[in-house]
Amino acid sequence: LYTWDLATGERTESRMPKIEKEKAKNAGWPVTNRDVSKVAVPRSDGRIEIWEQSDAPPRILRGHDGPLALAMSRDGKTLVSTDKKGTTLVWDLSVAEPTGRPLFQGRPLAAMNLSPDGRTLVARDSDPTSRAGGALATWDVASGERRASIDPAAVGLGHIDTPFLAFSPDGRYVVGNPK
Repeated sequence: LYTWDLATGERTESRMPKIEKEKAKNAGWPVTNRDVSKVAVPRSDGRIEIWEQSDAPPRILRGHDGPLALAMSRDGKTLVSTDKKGTTLVWDLSVAEPTGRPLFQGRPLAAMNLSPDGRTLVARDSDPTSRAGGALATWDVASGERRASIDPAAVGLGHIDTPFLAFSPDGRYVVGNPK
């Protein structure tokens, strides 16, 4: 894993330990907190490695089966993870444990991200029966309550097929790329 200091343009890979690349496909993308002091790396067997800026080995989170998608809060205290079977967990990274019951079960998510304050999850379902490849929705992370949703095809926006979703800095808008 490499990091760069954008002010100097210098690579700072010494700040994070070397993370072995996995040969298995569909292991997911690593995510990081705002200051890159913590990185979560999904593994194809369902493990999540939490690397921090130290020489210590990673902490291992277990609770999933198969490939994962991840979203980390900017402060690095919360991680949301989902697997191919649709189990979505919210983790308290200070204790490396889920915060409680799964946020969802049986609802595979293809893309997700946390709002700047870490309290709202935006996600795209990976529902193959949907005309749009899945609806976009936001949920309260603490309660699991759905806040808002949209079927992009139903409102003329086309098929949203991006694996990436992003919040605006103020948390009011979500950015996704229609096909």
